[in-house]
Amino acid sequence: MRRLAICSLIATGLLSGCGGAPSTAPAATPGGTPPTAETAAPNAKSETVLPSKIEGSGDLKGLSATQIGAALGPPDFRRRDPPAEIWQYRASKCTLDLFIYEDAVTHADVRSPPGLPEKACLDEIIGRR
Repeated sequence: MRRLAICSLIATGLLSGCGGAPSTAPAATPGGTPPTAETAAPNAKSETVLPSKIEGSGDLKGLSATQIGAALGPPDFRRRDPPAEIWQYRASKCTLDLFIYEDAVTHADVRSPPGLPEKACLDEIIGRR
């Protein structure tokens, strides 16, 4: 009987890590409310948030999450795996993926059909905000 109880406790502990797919919900701030582009950067609109000329996704590398949020608004999809985040912006025919680590874009990638220039996708995403 004791052996069964120990095995049951071990199985419960192992299965507790199988909670399903990772959450895409924003993580709560210490105050208990999820952060948004507005709350993360209340004064960001007064800053120069994007380089004046963006030719490719690499031009976004090094920008802060605050700058991106202020310029593009909230992402269409956000996944948090602290200290990293993935932000995704979707356009009609393409997707911009931003990989943010410790509040800076470390990698940016545009996924689009063959023949659609990366710049056209970026222009659509930046222009709609």
